[in-house]
Amino acid sequence: MKVIVADAEGIVLDYLVCEAAGLLAAYPRTRRKFKKIWESGLFDYTHPTTKWKQGGPIIDKLRGKGLQLAEVDTTVRASLDGVEGFYYGDTTLEAVLKCYVASELGKEVEVPEGLI
Repeated sequence: MKVIVADAEGIVLDYLVCEAAGLLAAYPRTRRKFKKIWESGLFDYTHPTTKWKQGGPIIDKLRGKGLQLAEVDTTVRASLDGVEGFYYGDTTLEAVLKCYVASELGKEVEVPEGLI
């Protein structure tokens, strides 16, 4: 199933961030079990969009790549050099990590059907 990165949220966005960061390759079994692991909340690496401990280091890496942030009404807008358009989120983590996924995987990405 294809998803548009700009519209991704929750488990789908966390999955895409893990995919872009190579975490799923490091834990190949999580491809099949990602939803179960994500729902358990036991593993921090599956929640980068809500846990600064996981998403923060990615943001730090992007700061030297033209990362720009702005508050727009009640959301955060992020842009990154080399990535077309703006990405929005309720939090800085969400907005920036959408940019990150788009820069690594593209604007539309395939995710497993059972994930949603």
